[in-house]
This record gives sequence, structure tokens and C-alpha cells, in this order.
Amino acid sequence: MTAYLDLVETLYLVETIPPLANSLRTRQAGKAKAVVADSASAMHLAGVTSGCATDLVTGGELLGPLLEGLVVSELGKQRTWSETGFSLFHYRETSGIEVDVIIELDDDRVIGVEVKASQTYRPEHFRGLQRLSERLGDRFAGGVVLGTADHGVQFGANLVGLPIASLWEL
Repeated sequence: MTAYLDLVETLYLVETIPPLANSLRTRQAGKAKAVVADSASAMHLAGVTSGCATDLVTGGELLGPLLEGLVVSELGKQRTWSETGFSLFHYRETSGIEVDVIIELDDDRVIGVEVKASQTYRPEHFRGLQRLSERLGDRFAGGVVLGTADHGVQFGANLVGLPIASLWEL
């Protein structure tokens, strides 16, 4: 399985994100997370046909993983030209608490990113980010829930909800 994953990663079909583990003393699920980088390929592999496309538009269960792949792919691209160096990770505890993407800046600060196929920002969307903030203390620079809404919200100290388009818009 590892050889196959290495091959599809080399072909830029899949991106793997290692778990964030440095200086956290908790039971973490320590496996890398793989996301299909190309949304069209992911839809084909999931068997999405033109008849299923309505499910995506209305926020069906396939939309979330596709959006997460889009976000990971976009962040990977931005890492190549960003003036601020950063690495990508994910966070998952054995209790089920997780954060989809962790951006660790070169100065050791961390930004958590949750991706939701939702036009509303709910308190439960921020739970993983709140837990990460508790675990990291001063290292936690902030957290964002990226959703399909066309507006942003302030949820709490260092926590915001933003449209996914904010990744490439000023």
C-alpha cells in the first residue's frame, strides 16, 4: 500500500499531510492523512456522475471531502511562493477531536483550519480549534473555519469563520 501511495503522491494525484506531534503530550492518532488533490479525479473515483452533481451543489456528503482536498491543494501551492515559510499537518486525537489542516509557521506558531461544507458557522465547527488552542497555548496564533458562506464571522478570541474564497482573495 505504501508503494502505491508513494506513486500517486509522486504523480500529484494525492497529497499526504503528516500529523502534528511535536511537543503535544496527548494520545494522538499518528497516521498521515491523504487527500485527493484534484477535485475532478476525486469525483470520478467516488462515482459522481452528472446525475449526482445536484448533490454537490446542495451540500451533499461528498462536498466536504472535495472542499478539503481543494483547500489542502491550494495551501500546498501557496507554500511554494509565500514569503512566510510554513508546513502543513493535521491534528487528530484518539477521542475523535480533530482539525483538518494545521499550518505551522517557521516561527513555531500554529494556525488551525477546519473545512466545512456549510453556509453557516456553528459552535461545533470550532471545537477542534478550541481544543488545539488549549493544547498549544501561546503557540496557537489563530483558527479559521472555511465554509461555503459568502461572509465571515468572528467566533471568539483568535477564531473566525471565513468563505473558502478567502484563500485566494484579499
